[in-house]
Amino acid sequence: SWSFAISALFAIMALAILGAINYWINELPTQKNQQLLALLASFGFGLGLEALVALIFGTAGKSFTVGVASSISVGAYQIPFSGVAIILGGGAVAILAGFAYRYTSLGRILRAIAENGFSAISLGINQSKFRLITYVCAALVAGALGALSGLHTALVPTMGFNLLVLGFIALLVGGVNDLKGTIFASYIVIVIPELIIGLTPSVSANWRMLLVFVIAAILLIIRPHGLF
Repeated sequence: SWSFAISALFAIMALAILGAINYWINELPTQKNQQLLALLASFGFGLGLEALVALIFGTAGKSFTVGVASSISVGAYQIPFSGVAIILGGGAVAILAGFAYRYTSLGRILRAIAENGFSAISLGINQSKFRLITYVCAALVAGALGALSGLHTALVPTMGFNLLVLGFIALLVGGVNDLKGTIFASYIVIVIPELIIGLTPSVSANWRMLLVFVIAAILLIIRPHGLF
């Protein structure tokens, strides 16, 4: 029952806090170079959040939209506005992230930390501070992604799991250390299965994840170290 402005402000604050909590959970394993432990701790934190949301709001699906969603006609096909918003919004976020990573002082500091953490410390860079900023920014991007996804699907506590799986696949296909490759891979593993499902009557949406894994496997065989 809140207004959009109050809801958006609350969401931004909540995301920033959750990003900071996730940072604190991961900081000790990260300092000890135990990335797998950090990943498991973060994943456990996510599962706990899902359970908490389910307890408070229930597991029944909720929706942003009421009635039939608006769409754009392209020949014999209908493309929902929500899909267009996701493609354009995701592209805008990707371009902004790439620009910030490559051309801003924060991006240069993050690259320095990633490439040689000890040298970054010797230059007086506070790694913990910048990792905290990165976690908060990542949480805000994840929140925007969840809101965009909620435009064309039911909102349920577990809706983030499939997005998380797709994100890991895009990361592996694009290249773990290549932001540009990950961005391109995310569009490939999402758009191509959707086109196959939309243009092939005999292929249903139940095949979506199988198609994603097949396409990812082919790309990893051809380019095992990333797209670029």
